[in-house]
Parts: sequence; structure tokens; C-alpha cells
Amino acid sequence: MTPGSMARRIPPCRLALAAIAALLYAGCYAAIKGGLVYAAPFRFAALRSLAGGLALIAFLILTRERLLPARRLWLPIALLAAIGPVIGFAAMFTSPLHTGAGLASVVGNTGPLLTIGLGAIFLGEQVTAGKTTALVFGMAGVTLLALPNAASIGSWHATALALPLVAALSGASESVIVKRVRPGADVLALAAWQFVLAAPVLFGLSAWLEPQESIRWTRTFVLVLAFLAGGATATAAGLWYWLVQREEVSRISLVLFLAPVAGLGLGAALFGERLAPIQAAGALLVLVGIATVAAERTRGASMGPRQQVKT
Repeated sequence: MTPGSMARRIPPCRLALAAIAALLYAGCYAAIKGGLVYAAPFRFAALRSLAGGLALIAFLILTRERLLPARRLWLPIALLAAIGPVIGFAAMFTSPLHTGAGLASVVGNTGPLLTIGLGAIFLGEQVTAGKTTALVFGMAGVTLLALPNAASIGSWHATALALPLVAALSGASESVIVKRVRPGADVLALAAWQFVLAAPVLFGLSAWLEPQESIRWTRTFVLVLAFLAGGATATAAGLWYWLVQREEVSRISLVLFLAPVAGLGLGAALFGERLAPIQAAGALLVLVGIATVAAERTRGASMGPRQQVKT
């Protein structure tokens, strides 16, 4: 048996990093909804993209890492910019204006399901029994988490369904592209420049679609933007791109089912919101699903020993 085919589990340290990324992503929709009081969607998205990219560039300068990625990565960076910050952020920042909480919770967390499909098609990753079990538990758990807001599911329309689905598909596609191109040591530079390149496009869309809108620069808005740019963009993207190079995308993405659970926990801790019994059951199902995929042993990654990224 070759080293690349040895049965292995996801190392606990990587599970912990994936959980941190999920926690950061968990606060996105709440922060966006709060920030839309002060800025229009496309302008808000552009600010997040620009500030997140500049934060990563500042980190690269401080750590004396290479600022410009290899030439072969610029086309993937342009593709990532279009799929992620432009399309994904546009859907994410406009969805609170059209989407009920229940529908958004279910559809917006279909990312792991989409990632399993894309990973099988474009990366040759296997759809194992453990992944399937974890996916069933995860989707069932997210549905139970959303049931207290089920009234909004009954009044959905096409836009309400499409926006969170586009955001979920955007995130899944980004993970697969990063895995496919294998940026290696240039992973943070790749993340940084995707956000920087996307910002002018988003600002242009804002000038076209929101010409009369202005930004209210309050302390609250600055704090929300700082969290979205520094935490949910720069830190989360850096962690996530580092992880998808080293693990099967379709396995590690299942940890993202933790995001809605973390969102409920944040609501309880910060705003005193009570967790309904059905939501507690949903959270338990999500945790069982994550434990299932964490315990599963697989035969290495799917792309072969030559293509693996060294730890």
C-alpha cells in the first residue's frame, strides 16, 4: 500500500480549523443584515471584498511572504473573483432583502451537498457511505433548525430561493477550484487578489444599480465591516483554502454544517434567544453528522500522490 492510499481520518487539528472557519462564516448573514441599515448591498459587498483583500495583503507584507502569486494562478484568481466575491457576495448581500429566515437557513446551507457533487465530477472524489450519512444528518439537522421560521418557507418566490442557492453554489465552486489549481505556498496571495480584483466590479455595479445610495459611517457599521473583512473574509478564506488543499473537499466541507448551529449559539449568548427543543434536536443531528465524517477512514485524497500538498 502506497502512502497516498493509506486509510486515514481527518486530523483533529484540521477539524478544529474547519470549525473555526464555520464559526466565522456563521456570523456572516447576521452581520450583513445589520450592516444593510447603513449601506446598500453592492456597495457593502464591495467594501467587504476590498477590505478583506487588503487585510490579507497586509498580512503577507508583515510576514514577508510572496505578495504576487505564480503566473499560472492569475487566470484561476480571475475565475475565483467572478464566482466568489462578485456573484457570491452579490447573492449573499441582496438575499436578506428578499429571503425569509427559514428558507435561507435551509437553502443557504446546501453547500456541502453541492460540494460532494462537484467534488465527484471535477476532482474524482468518492461519495462514500460516511459522507452520505453525514450529509443526511446534516441536512436533516439544518431543516429542524429552520422549522421555527417555517412561516417564511410557505411564502417563498423564485428570487428568495435563487439567492441563497447561488451563494451556496459559489462557495462550493470556490473550494473545488482551489483544490484543482493547488496554489501551495501562494494560497493567501490567491485569496487576497481574488477579493481585490472583485472590488472594482462590485463598486461599478453599485454605481449602476445604487447611484443615489450613500454609506452611513457609524461606529456600528465600522465594527460590522471589520468583522466581515478581517474575520469572515480574510481569516476564514485563508483557513479554508489551506484546508481544502490538504483534505478531500467533499469531506471537510461537511464541517460547515456547524455554521447554523454556531449561529444559534451566538444568538443565545449575545441576545438571550432561547433554543426551541426541535432546534436542539437539529443541532444534535448536525453534530452526529460531523462526528460521522470525522470518524470515517478514507484511502488518501483523490488526486494522487504527485498532486498532494505537503503539510
